[in-house]
Parts: sequence; C-alpha cells; structure tokens
Amino acid sequence: MQNKFLKAAKILAIAGLVIAGLFIFFNYLLFLFLPFLIAWLIAFMIQPAVNFLNAKLRMPRKLVSVLFLLILFTALVLIIFFSSRRIIFELNSLSYNFSVNDTMASISSNVNRFFAWLGRSQTWIDTEMLAQARNYITTETENIIMQFGADIAANIPAFIASLALAVPRILVFTLILIISSFYMCLDFTAINKFILAQIPPKVSGIITDIKSRFLSAIYKYLRAYSIIVMITFVQLAIGFFILGVNYALIFALLISLIDLLPILGVGTVLVPWGIFSIIQQDFFTGFGLLIIYAVALVVRNITEPKIVGKSLGLYPVATLMSIYIGYNTIGIAGVFLFPILIVMLKNLNDEGKIKLWKSPAKITNENNK
Repeated sequence: MQNKFLKAAKILAIAGLVIAGLFIFFNYLLFLFLPFLIAWLIAFMIQPAVNFLNAKLRMPRKLVSVLFLLILFTALVLIIFFSSRRIIFELNSLSYNFSVNDTMASISSNVNRFFAWLGRSQTWIDTEMLAQARNYITTETENIIMQFGADIAANIPAFIASLALAVPRILVFTLILIISSFYMCLDFTAINKFILAQIPPKVSGIITDIKSRFLSAIYKYLRAYSIIVMITFVQLAIGFFILGVNYALIFALLISLIDLLPILGVGTVLVPWGIFSIIQQDFFTGFGLLIIYAVALVVRNITEPKIVGKSLGLYPVATLMSIYIGYNTIGIAGVFLFPILIVMLKNLNDEGKIKLWKSPAKITNENNK
C-alpha cells in the first residue's frame, strides 16, 4: 500500500514539474529561443531530402542544404507577398466601402421590412408589441455598431504605435531565423552530436526516444489539422465565390482558422450570418451560407476521425480533457501541446516503458488468470 502511495506521489510530482517547466518555458523563455528552435526544426525537416540527393546524385550535403533553404525561403516570400497583397486589397476595399451611417440605415431598413412582413403574415400578433420590438432591436443594434466603431477608432493609434515598435523586432527575428537556419542545416549532424555529448548515456537514450516520439506526434498532429484547415478553407472560398460574397478569401481564411479553436466552429459565423441574410430577405445568400455550413460540417465529421483519430490514436474524451487542461494551464499553446504530450505518454505506457495506467486488455487478462 505504501509503495503504491509513493509511486502515485512520484508520478504526481513528475507531472507537476513537467507542467511547471512548460509554464516557465512558454511564458518566459520561448521567445528567446524561438528563432533557433524554428531553425533547428527546418533543418530537421529537410534532412531526408538532403540525405536522398546526397546519396543518389552525390551532391555535397552543404550545397544541397543551401539550395533547399533558398528554395524554401523564396517560396515562403512569394506566398506571403501574394497573400498579403490580396488581403491588403480586400481590407482597403472593405474600409473604403464601409460606412457606419449606411450600415445603420441598411439594418434599420431591413428590420422594418422584416417586421412589416411579420405583421402582414402573422395578423394575430399585437401591432404595438411588434412596434416596441422593432424599435428596441433597431436602437440596440445602432448602439452596438456605434460603440464598436468608437472602440476601433480609439484603439487605432495604439495599434499603429505598437506595430511600429514591433517592426524592428520582427525584422531582427526574421534575420536571425534565416541566418541560424543556414548554420543549423550546414552543421546539423555536428550540432546534434555536441548536444548529445553533454548528456549522460542513459538520459541521452531517453531524450532521443522522447524526441523521436514528440516529433512524430507533432508532425502527425500538425499535418492532420493543416489538411483539415485547407479542406475547410477551400470549401468556404469556393462557396463564397459562388455566392458572390465580398472579401471571400479573408472571410474563408478567418473562418477556417476559427474552426481550429476549441468549442468554436464554422457554424459560429455561418449560421448567424445566414439567418441575418434571410431576415434581410437575401434568400440566395442566406440559404447558401447554411448549405455551405452543412457541407463543411458533414465533410469535417467524415474526414476528421480518419485524419486526426488515426494519427493521434486518442479517445475523444481524452483529447477533450487534454485540450481543456492545456488551455487552462498555458493558454492557446496548451491546446496543441497537451494532446501531443498525452499521445507520447500513451505510447510509452502501451509499450511498458512507463506504467501510469492499466489498459483494458491487461485488466481482462489479469481477471481471466
């Protein structure tokens, strides 16, 4: 009994130290080491291609590494340039065409039309009650829009100032990232050997095992959700273009990213938007948005279990618990990191390298004995 208590206390102490270490790292140390961690990750990702070309074409490793990095950064620059250009164009168009007064007038007109239609079609409703409801909705909507516009106007100077202060840091960060990427790729093997040489052999073996499991888990996790985001983005973009929605790419990108967040989904935006369009008697857009939501929901429910479930191998409740605990412990990063940590622990536990819980199969076997 005492041994079990000590074992449980040891597990809880280790878990507490891990959580405390993650909290300190992500809140105080991450940004300091981030460019070098990203550079190491880039070097790690291109190693298979570098090894292949080095073996097949007899090209020098350093030359292949430099070529891959040049191609990678050139592609990223082009993607960022053309994406930014399109987004800036749509934002400029939005700011040029948006008017608070016109928006309030449009909302007031649509609300009046809706209640007029409601009064004609539902004659049993008291007209005075309809008038009160119409005035209340119109007034509250106008107040919300005015407050929203005032908040934006008040925060614009602070946002511009913070952006101006952040530009030098972003440039330095990018420069350090690019330079360190080249150094990491050129001396990837030597750097890894030096790091491993500083660690005792037993600990080194454990770290190497955990590293391979962590990288495998994070690769599968990111790959799975990148595919899901891309599928959602393509569906939304095609649907918005068919419906003739303005700023289609911006809305498709934002909604597909919202779909990644816990609890929220595409329905958080599309359902209210569709209902509001129907109230405005824009039935084509309203029902089109609801159809897009239904299609996206069906496709997500069909593809997500196949893409994510097979990659992570976790029960839905375990995944939800890890996301919730991770979010409340270290914020948004915990949403992504804690499921990966649970996957690593599950794999180690299944292989018998650690014993945190019993699997149903082992319990059944013990009971049969």
